[in-house]
Amino acid sequence: MNGENGISFKELFSKDIDRNINGVIKANDEKNLNDEVNEYVLTEEICRNLAKFLDAYNDPSNHEQNGAWISGFFGSGKSHLLKMLSHILGEVPAELVDKGNKPTMSREQIVHAFMGKAEAQDDQMLAGQLEKALTIPATSILFNIDQKADKSNASDMLLYAFVRVFDEARGFYGKNPYVAKFERDLASNGYFEDFKQEFEQVAGKPWSEGRGEAVLWDDEICEAYAAVTGKPEQDSIIQRYEDTYTMTVGDFADDVNMWLSRQEPNRRILFLVDEVGQFIGENRELMLSLQSIAEDLAVKTNGRAWVVVTSQEDMDTIVGDRTKQQSYDFSKIQGRFSIKLKLNSADVVEVIQKRLLTKKPEYESVMNELWDEQNANLRTMFEFTRETSKFSNNKAYSKDDFIASYPFVNYEFELFQNVLREMSRYNMFSGRHASVGERSMLSTISSTLRSGQNEMVGALMPFDKLYDGIADAIQSTSNFRINQAEKRLGSDIKELGVRLLKVLLLVKHVDGFPTTPHNLRILLTDQFDMDVMELERNIKYVLGELEKDTYVQRVGDTYNYLTNEEQDIEQEIKSTDIDSSKEIDELKKILVSDVLGKMTVAYGEQRAQFRYGLRIDGVQQSAQQLIWLNVVTSTNAQDRADAIRMGMGMRDTITLLLDMSDRTLFDDLRMYVKTYTYLMRTDKNSQSEVRQQIISRKSVANERLYTELRTRIVKAAANGEFDYNGGKVEVKSTEVQARMAEGLGTLIGRYYTNFSLLGGQRYEETDLARIIMNASQHQPGMLDGMNAVQDKLDVPADDVFAAVSRDKGKGMAATVKSLLDAYGSVPYGWPYAATLACIGHLYGSDRITLTLDGKPVQRSEAARLLRETKKQDSIRVDLPRVFDTRKVSQLRDFARDFLGLTAADLPSNAIDLAETVTTRLKREAESLTQLRVRNARFGFVQQLDKAIEKINYASGMGEDWLLGDFTAQETENGSEELLEFKEDVIDPIAAFLNGSQSRILADGLEWLKNNKPNIDYVSGTTASLYQSAEQLANDPNIFRKTNKFKTAIDDLREATDATIQTERANALKDVEDIRARIHDSTEYQHATQAAQTKVETELDQVAERMQHIPFIYKMRESVHELSERTYPQLINALAASAPRPKTALAGEAQAATATTPMDANIPESQQKETPRVAVSFATISRPHTKDALETKDDVDDFLDAYRRELIAAIENGKKILL
Repeated sequence: MNGENGISFKELFSKDIDRNINGVIKANDEKNLNDEVNEYVLTEEICRNLAKFLDAYNDPSNHEQNGAWISGFFGSGKSHLLKMLSHILGEVPAELVDKGNKPTMSREQIVHAFMGKAEAQDDQMLAGQLEKALTIPATSILFNIDQKADKSNASDMLLYAFVRVFDEARGFYGKNPYVAKFERDLASNGYFEDFKQEFEQVAGKPWSEGRGEAVLWDDEICEAYAAVTGKPEQDSIIQRYEDTYTMTVGDFADDVNMWLSRQEPNRRILFLVDEVGQFIGENRELMLSLQSIAEDLAVKTNGRAWVVVTSQEDMDTIVGDRTKQQSYDFSKIQGRFSIKLKLNSADVVEVIQKRLLTKKPEYESVMNELWDEQNANLRTMFEFTRETSKFSNNKAYSKDDFIASYPFVNYEFELFQNVLREMSRYNMFSGRHASVGERSMLSTISSTLRSGQNEMVGALMPFDKLYDGIADAIQSTSNFRINQAEKRLGSDIKELGVRLLKVLLLVKHVDGFPTTPHNLRILLTDQFDMDVMELERNIKYVLGELEKDTYVQRVGDTYNYLTNEEQDIEQEIKSTDIDSSKEIDELKKILVSDVLGKMTVAYGEQRAQFRYGLRIDGVQQSAQQLIWLNVVTSTNAQDRADAIRMGMGMRDTITLLLDMSDRTLFDDLRMYVKTYTYLMRTDKNSQSEVRQQIISRKSVANERLYTELRTRIVKAAANGEFDYNGGKVEVKSTEVQARMAEGLGTLIGRYYTNFSLLGGQRYEETDLARIIMNASQHQPGMLDGMNAVQDKLDVPADDVFAAVSRDKGKGMAATVKSLLDAYGSVPYGWPYAATLACIGHLYGSDRITLTLDGKPVQRSEAARLLRETKKQDSIRVDLPRVFDTRKVSQLRDFARDFLGLTAADLPSNAIDLAETVTTRLKREAESLTQLRVRNARFGFVQQLDKAIEKINYASGMGEDWLLGDFTAQETENGSEELLEFKEDVIDPIAAFLNGSQSRILADGLEWLKNNKPNIDYVSGTTASLYQSAEQLANDPNIFRKTNKFKTAIDDLREATDATIQTERANALKDVEDIRARIHDSTEYQHATQAAQTKVETELDQVAERMQHIPFIYKMRESVHELSERTYPQLINALAASAPRPKTALAGEAQAATATTPMDANIPESQQKETPRVAVSFATISRPHTKDALETKDDVDDFLDAYRRELIAAIENGKKILL
């Protein structure tokens, strides 16, 4: 249908599309009240909310629930519903509204109109509730809180707004509270009307004009007041009211209650407040104030005063973030308003369809015909990309919705609501909070229809037409570029370019709407029968031109509208200089993180790990590696062909040609790098607020672009083509990392041609010891399959053996490291563990030898040493020597004879045999060393030192020496010497030391040592016995002469013991002789009993000690000590204890003292005797007259001299004991 029927949009609709639709409902404007009532659409949602409210309102027993909270997003119909409620529930005082010149509907008429709407919805119950509400007399005070509040009084402005409208509703001057208080006082006393007349007479102007200037008319006010009250004239009445005026919530509630008390008993008053939530949302004090007002009104009026308010549902969008406490306070306020009516914009489509888009009945067939023609194509024409959010409701694409919505498409309503909401959120409208729901939608749809009223049925209202409906409300900073484009774009792209800019501006901040050419084509589709593919191609072309002129910014396959400031910033970004390497760095980063990972690939059944390097367009991007992946980024066919040609002959490199279907990929990558660089270089804090916001959005958008680039690069790699050595490589995998692994696997398979020698076996380093052991136990003739791992190792191990043989043939020495390097590179590429496994297998099977620092590697140490990377370069790999079987047999005999090993203990392999001998020799040397240390008291054990030295020498010479020169008869420290030492020294000494005779020898040596001091005092015969025993003890072969030594010790012990007993008897006799002499002494006889007892005890102790002295010289020393020192000491002690005789009578002594010296004239017998000190005769110094006595005279001279010494000692008070 192309309009050939001639039906225009102006004719199509049942209501005149030229009529004025007021998009914003104003509380105090009733000039269009009749239209607002008649055109109000009572949707199911509103019916439910009204029923909920009227249930509580009509309940006569309800005296507590006096608060209703109407919430909803912008434009959900809150203000319209609140205004309708004000007229349904009561009369609105004329003082509060502007009715205009036309008569308006009465409350009764409005209620009946809504009853009819309810019945049309088949909601008889709601109709009954409306009728019942009409029976309740009420006064409705409807106001917008933002218009009535005095912002200068921050703390009480909510309360004062209520006070103001209540005063105004009663005819008082609410704008000035203390003037209104003056008026209320006059009225309550019956003076107000007379005062107004008197003031007009005095002032010459009516009070309604003069009260706004009350301060200027103070004299006239005072005069008029005195005239009507009959009181003396006062001054400054208004000033005094101002000075004393106060108002609290309680005062206000009392005032309301007083007013109600003067009305009919069941009259109610309703305060209907628009946009309270937005007004109080940021201020905790205002929240509490609203709560107090509602509570006090409910309590003091017994529920006759109601408070009904509206609030935005999404408060954070309006007032920003609130603190936790503020959110709590806000929820408490809503809790006070127990009746909650929640609206949303879901019914906005229904409202628009019923108010604006209802078709005339006579065109029903025309619409049916249009549906029949187009319904099959609707989804094709109007279905957005998969990434787009759903903007159509569940009625979309149905016949009823198609007809009800035409000439619009279902998605346009929801999308446009989102547009208006986001434009408001980003302050793109002239007003701070433009309504973006039903009201603006209505006015915009209405104006759009009027602009297209001459279009014919078959045409559509594309989305860009809605822009014209709100263009005058958009800030010039937002749409300046559109106005500029209308003047500057070339004629070939102007029309489509401007249309694109309009829709791009509209959806600029709508989440979930990617502005791809396809989605933009849907927004601009204005005919059913147009070529949509051609339109989409034109859109792509024009978008490209707009991007060049910086009207839009492309991010991937989406396009963003740029405002003036955004355009400036975009141009700055485009002008940012960057190093081309930065782009490659970002590409490399994404490739490594999302495509290549750790840049290793597991190859083959054994999952061998191969590291590879990365080149981008031939330039190395990583450390040097053995194999390479070259990523080609160019979309130019010649460049790609050149890259393939360059790869010919480069057998270590596979080329990945990125898919070139994404033509803008690298342009976008460059733009990302430029933007990132710009953001890093720009000091955001030094920018204007607008630029800061744009830069912040740029940062977020660039992060999204980076995320998108990662996806696109992964896709380009996944869809790319591999080429190796000039030929295309077929890769079956679809997942990107699997494709990389498969492509690189082809490179590995073709480059490392000998990798297949490993077969399908996987090796681990931890398997090495087991592999060596298994190889050493594997004997020829074993059944097939007995050792699968070993069988699979034979093939690669043969290759390693051949390499060792080649090196030996060239006079080169192979090492573990050289083999690992050779087999880790081309053409092998074997894993580290696999090469070690081959070396271990060859070593275990004796096909190679391993030496470290010139010494053979012990089999027990081989696995550990092979794994030590620091040792690998020092471990030499060689072919084994061929040993003389006779020498091997001789070593085996030596092991049996010297070490006591049986045939079962000895390996058949020569090297293993030598290893075993080496180990046991070391153990033997250690055992002998410990035996020597334990028995170091025996001198003969020194003979083991030589044996230990020879054994250590042999154990340190290595397997080759043991299997060669060791068993030769002439070899020093060879097997013959060791066997002789074993027979002559080791075995006899070990047998002796480990037997009972060692104890006999130890005891004898101990006795010799302990009794040596007595030998000087024994007879010559006994001394001769001692010398014989001592000679035996020092004999190196004492361990062979133990019995002879024992006999000698026994004889010596018997003779010595006899001498000791004789000496002890003589010593005891000397003690008793001295005891007898003491008993015979006068000192003993005159001594006290205690002194005598003490002497006896001392002598007994000397005798007791003598019994236990083991040495003869000690006995003699004790006797000498007793005779020369102890004996005199005991005599002196006895003498000291004896009582002294009296020398004179007391009186005589005193008289003598007075006249004569002491002892004068006293008989000698009575004089005091001084006790003599007993000394031994030996203590008297022997005189030295001559060196020798030769004559009688010499004797006489000596004796005379000795006599003089003795006399001198006596004269000195000594008593010489003989």
